[in-house]
Amino acid sequence: MLRAELDALPIEELIDLPYSSKKRMVDRHGNDRPVMQACGHDMNMAAPLGAAALLRAAAAEWSGTLLIVFQPDEEETGGAQAMIDDGLYNLVPVPDLMLAQHVVPSATGSVSIRSGPVLVAADSIRVRVVGGPCEGTLNPQQCVDPDPIPIAMRVVLGLEDAVRAEIGPGKDATIACWGFHAGEPGNDYVAYADILLDVKTMEVEVRLQVHEFIKRRFREACREAGMPLEPIFDIKVRAPLTSNDVLISDAVGKVFKQMFGDNALEMELTRACEDFSTLGGGYNVPYAYWNFRGSGNTTGGAIATNHSPYFAPIIESGLGCKNGYPWAPVGI
Repeated sequence: MLRAELDALPIEELIDLPYSSKKRMVDRHGNDRPVMQACGHDMNMAAPLGAAALLRAAAAEWSGTLLIVFQPDEEETGGAQAMIDDGLYNLVPVPDLMLAQHVVPSATGSVSIRSGPVLVAADSIRVRVVGGPCEGTLNPQQCVDPDPIPIAMRVVLGLEDAVRAEIGPGKDATIACWGFHAGEPGNDYVAYADILLDVKTMEVEVRLQVHEFIKRRFREACREAGMPLEPIFDIKVRAPLTSNDVLISDAVGKVFKQMFGDNALEMELTRACEDFSTLGGGYNVPYAYWNFRGSGNTTGGAIATNHSPYFAPIIESGLGCKNGYPWAPVGI
């Protein structure tokens, strides 16, 4: 199976190219937004299409079944599971292996892969700190102490450093607060504060340790402040760990070395996350995921990163093969 992503981003494309996006769409909240392929998913889609054309032309040279999956909603990491839930494998056979790639913001002309972990696991945690004491009262607006806002803010502000101290040196975990909602306009009474956290880890043990630590910190803060109720936690897996199968990644890496020579590199571990592995998770399908560099010039200077309104491919350079063939999709 070759997998590519479909989804664009609600960003206005600012780079001046003949094919720059002028598209607008209505989002889930009813807002009219500009959209562009700011993460390079158009490049990711072009590669397996080209690979399919080449493989079909060389059909006498190989045997088997080629599956090409174009996945929606990779950005919010829900598309892979949605495809499984919608019966993907009732329509096509479960693959023997899966391959995927992503363009990265670096000088164009190289490709990188490694075995083992390549992308982090990510969890979304919503914490609700409940104010009070107002149980059973007819006038909740008159009993706003303890106020949940400062209590929640104190925990959030110290959370990142506290987690580093908790898990110890040599362990990898990050926490980011990407949402905080409390109160409503015109209402003095703050019933609760909702905190949205993004947790990224590399190891299952560390992941569980961080989850328990977050719960403990909020519970302790609420008890010390005299909150009437315990905080409420809603934990959802946003993306599993992406860890390349050793045999497949080694085989792909050898082919890259043969085709691209010194432009075949060791892939760096990044803080990004993906739901690609979910496509085979329930079936233990082995996979390999790699990066290719196709969005920056080779003369130096600043390079637009993924999700920038100036992100675009360097089409003329691409990936040149060692044996002199013109650029070919990396997907093969």
